[in-house]
Amino acid sequence: MTAEKIDHTHPLFVHPSDTPSSILIPVKLTGSENYGLWRRSMRITLQAKRKLGGIVYASNAHLVWEDLRERFDEVNRVRIFQLHTEIATISQGTDSVSAYFTKLKELWAEYDAMVSTPNSKEYIEHLQQQRLMQFLSGLNETYDQARRQILVKTTEPTLNQAYALIIEDESQNSNSTVRNRGDPIAMQAGGG
Repeated sequence: MTAEKIDHTHPLFVHPSDTPSSILIPVKLTGSENYGLWRRSMRITLQAKRKLGGIVYASNAHLVWEDLRERFDEVNRVRIFQLHTEIATISQGTDSVSAYFTKLKELWAEYDAMVSTPNSKEYIEHLQQQRLMQFLSGLNETYDQARRQILVKTTEPTLNQAYALIIEDESQNSNSTVRNRGDPIAMQAGGG
């Protein structure tokens, strides 16, 4: 009698962590207001567990996805409009650059999860350029010089590179502010 080899990549393989009581995702579907986030979380989880195809009940799983899409996806136009408005009007304000950038990235991620977009190289490059311009335009006026330096570069930096440059500028500005206040210990050490 030979032992059968277990195929861990087979869609019907049940991993020890695949228990009925385990929570796959922390997001609970509450309705159209969080359908996009729930759908993306569920797809990522099912894909990671190699269960996205719904092999055991393929027709039923497909019907469930279609039913959920029909019920909640159409109503998402309101949320898409809200996201579009938030993205178009967001600015740094009193937030740190990091907090502003994080909010912007979260809005873009939710928007991307809800709206299908072309996957061509040209479109992706255009979208990246638009998001770079949006990030730079939402910064406070104190970053005008750093913004200009980024815009005149011969090669356009990525969004993350621009963020790093702005963070560096923010750090330099906060360090010069501390030095300009006059640190009493530094003054004493300098013979003050």
